[in-house]
Amino acid sequence: MPASVPQPFNTPFRSFLHGERGNVVIDWVVITAGVVGLGIVVAVNIGTGAAGIGEKAAVEMEKVGENL
Repeated sequence: MPASVPQPFNTPFRSFLHGERGNVVIDWVVITAGVVGLGIVVAVNIGTGAAGIGEKAAVEMEKVGENL
């Protein structure tokens, strides 16, 4: 004979499992997290590239300054 689940626990838990009210919220959370993660990756790559270009520009400006 299977063990029965107490009635107060059974009803809210089953309605939570079978309900669809929070699905849209979860979808938006996942989509927003993906967009934020992608934005962080892009910002880090642009920042790294900009630093490299800035260093190259500084070296070239020093070369020009030495030739004056």
